Amino acid sequence: MMMRNHHRQSHDETLLWPAFVDGLAGLLVAVLFLLIFFVSSQAIISVQLENNDASVAGLREEVVDLEQLRRSDDETITELNYRLEQISEQLEASEQKRDEQAAVVLNLGRRLNAALAEKSTELSRYRSDFFGRVRKVLAGREDIRIVGDRFVIQSEVLFATASAEIGGDGKQQLKILADTIKEIAREIPSDIDWVIRVDGHTDARPIRRPEFPSNWELSTARALAVVRYLISQGVPADRLAPIGFAGYHPIKSGFSAADLRRNRRIEFKFTQR
Repeated sequence: MMMRNHHRQSHDETLLWPAFVDGLAGLLVAVLFLLIFFVSSQAIISVQLENNDASVAGLREEVVDLEQLRRSDDETITELNYRLEQISEQLEASEQKRDEQAAVVLNLGRRLNAALAEKSTELSRYRSDFFGRVRKVLAGREDIRIVGDRFVIQSEVLFATASAEIGGDGKQQLKILADTIKEIAREIPSDIDWVIRVDGHTDARPIRRPEFPSNWELSTARALAVVRYLISQGVPADRLAPIGFAGYHPIKSGFSAADLRRNRRIEFKFTQR
């Protein structure tokens, strides 16, 4: 009986051992799998951590760069603000100086205008005196007259037709005029810059001669002849100015003989230079 039981127990133990070995092998496989999984996971996590560390390091460097850039921008803004203040101060000073200069110029302009007005008034007085004396010494001639601010001599008094040579009667009249100019010139103060403008005018009829291709040459030559004669009589050359106007400034617009004659003239204008 005992032998049978012992034999059965041995038989049972023989049957349990392979099962135990299989279970242990399965457990080892499972543990090995878990160990491999754990090691692989650790490796993956380590790589990810390294990548994250690299990303974090890069971000930190970027933050540092941005911080430096911000500081640089702050310094630039500060410098720009300082420069802007300097420019504003300079601009304000320039505007103030400009206003001061404008005030000075305005004051000088007013003083100059006042001085010019005074001189102009004084010149007008001598002009009136001059015309009064001319009117007195040359009274009674219809071909010599005063019109406004001009003393007018008809060209026929001085020149022959189409000529710029002064005749005998013309020289006599111009000598009287020269004496009057010299007399009044001695009375005019030296600070009044005056001049007598001698204007030559022709009629509108064209002229074509070798010495006078047009009325421009004729009118200018006549004005210049009068100026030269006045200078020969002692009138200062710097107080005379000859100008030729041809036939472009007529007194009469018609073409009758009387109108054409009236337009041919020498005008003397006592004015400022």
